[in-house]
Amino acid sequence: MSFFLSSAKSVSFIAFPFFAAIAAARPAASPNARLTLDNIMYEDTMTGWVHLVPNSADVIIIQLGNNYQGGISPEEYQKAYRQMIEELRGSSAKTVICIGPWSNGKIEPYIAGAAQAAGAKFISLRAIAQDPGNLAAADRFYPKLAARPGNRGMKLIAEAVWNALSEKSSK
Repeated sequence: MSFFLSSAKSVSFIAFPFFAAIAAARPAASPNARLTLDNIMYEDTMTGWVHLVPNSADVIIIQLGNNYQGGISPEEYQKAYRQMIEELRGSSAKTVICIGPWSNGKIEPYIAGAAQAAGAKFISLRAIAQDPGNLAAADRFYPKLAARPGNRGMKLIAEAVWNALSEKSSK
């Protein structure tokens, strides 16, 4: 199985522990899992994903929204997000999972709407992000990233993604 994770420019720091947590959650089910990481060029305006199409991933996981600062209207963001999902998926029946932003709640409903309209699964991180024990500050390793997900937060995100994958495959 191959996974494709699209995120903001901080993808390498966040994605590797995240993917490791996914693989660790179900090691027997993913011994040959392969990860491809990439990012869109301009998250705030939802442009710059043409280099990601086409792709050979079986599962596409998108996590965007934390860097949205109003470069385009939320409605335009939603429309572009939906277009990105559809273009990344292409003509195949790839599983697409959209993970909501960790800290930018104002754009979350638009991401959820784009995911629903494109037939993708949406995962909200609000409940995970609100628990201080899930923050990097609780791990005391990364003081500059204290408000980002910590080890427990990453594990919970990975479990949510795995559950979404399980739901998709059981239907």
